Amino acid sequence: MFFSLIASVAIIGGLPRPVYLVLIASALAYFVAPVIFFLNLYYCLTVIRKDDRMFYPSVFATWFGWLSLIVFTGMSLILILQRLFGIALFTS
Repeated sequence: MFFSLIASVAIIGGLPRPVYLVLIASALAYFVAPVIFFLNLYYCLTVIRKDDRMFYPSVFATWFGWLSLIVFTGMSLILILQRLFGIALFTS
């Protein structure tokens, strides 16, 4: 707890614009989120026994989870392509 307090005071006092830290943290969370989402879905399907009807995901939940993972990963790739190469995929 003291380390977090000291680190945050040092960051706020040392960086000329600490708002960049928030933007970097948000971008990092956006890129890491599909990996965490995949691991949650993967472990739900592999660790929970299939005969445990109460906790094992239903067929709808499984398909919805995989579809959500594909959409979320696609959104991340679109954001990466747009930021790195300036490719505008959806313009009007």
